[in-house]
Parts: sequence; C-alpha cells; structure tokens
Amino acid sequence: MLTHELKNPLGTVRFALASLKQQAQDHKDWLMRLQSIELSTKRMDELIERVVHFNKMEKVIAKSNPTAMDAGELIQDLLHEVSRPDQWQLEVEPETTFCCDRQLLTVILDNLMTNASKYSVREQPICIKVSRHEANLTRVEISNHVDPLSIPEESRLFDRYYRHPQTHNQPGMGLGLSVVKTTAQKISAQVSYRQGDGQVFFTLLVPA
Repeated sequence: MLTHELKNPLGTVRFALASLKQQAQDHKDWLMRLQSIELSTKRMDELIERVVHFNKMEKVIAKSNPTAMDAGELIQDLLHEVSRPDQWQLEVEPETTFCCDRQLLTVILDNLMTNASKYSVREQPICIKVSRHEANLTRVEISNHVDPLSIPEESRLFDRYYRHPQTHNQPGMGLGLSVVKTTAQKISAQVSYRQGDGQVFFTLLVPA
C-alpha cells in the first residue's frame, strides 16, 4: 500500500517535469534545476523498488531448480555491467562450476559486486577469486580496499538497513547485504565476512 501511494505522486511529478523541461529549453538555469529534480525523483523511485525487491526476496520460497553453470562465464557476464571495469581483477580456477538457482545466485553476486564497487578506494583494485572448495562447494571471494574510517561494524553488517555513519552521503538504504544473506540461505550457500590490512573480504560458498 505504501509503495502504491508513493509511486502515484512520483509519476505525477515526472509527468509535470517532462512538460516543464520542454518549456525550459531556452532557459539554461531553469533546465539545470529541473534536471536536478528529475535525478532526485529517479533516486526515490529506485529506493522504493529496492525495498519492494527485498521484501519479495525475503518472502519467496525458492523452488528447487538447480542449474549447472560455468563459474567464470557467469561472473564475466556480470562484469560487463560494472562501473569502472578496469578496476576489477578476476581469477578463476579452471573448470569451477556452480549448481544452484541461476537467478538467485545472480542476485547475490550482483549485490556483493555493487557493494564492493560503491565502497572501494577508487585507485585500488577490486578482486574476485573463484576456486574449488571442500565438500562439493565453489568458493568466491570478493575483496576491496576501503577507507579506514569506513570499515563496517561486523556484528551488524548483514542487518537490514544498517549503514556505516561515514557512508550516509552514498546513495542506498543498507539493504544489499541483507538481501545477500537471505538469498544465500535459499540456495544452500554460505556467506561470510572478514577484514584486514585495509581490505574487506566477502566469501561465498556455493554448491558446485
């Protein structure tokens, strides 16, 4: 109900903005202000969608639909969509595979990669290492350097809406890692976190 009530006025605002932008073509200052408003409404819309998506992921009962897939190929597909692709380094042990629901695994990896991209130190690489693990599991480790003042509180990291005080100027609602934890449980995967030497490491163990 809340989503519906918010979406309707946002739609009205966007419609009005489109009309105003046409009238403001010859007024540079007006056009810049309207574009700023448009970006703000877009961000609000995206935040609403993220909350809706999280609630759906939390409530869905994942059906057993495991699919065998090449680990390297799946991650390469996701890397085509990242910002600053030159910052990423990928190491994949040959013939590593995943065997689980592809869509849910993509949700997990996409959120972990978005998190790494958002909070990494710009000049430092973001690393993804994929290797075999014991007991028919494939291990994915995603690591990135962070500002020492922005290292998260480990005990709250996977809590819904948790955000480090130093990152409040970044867009987001603190849902990504909560989605990761919830979704991992649905495909019998395990996710863990550690930090050291100015880096944070997220490790995902996925059925192979």
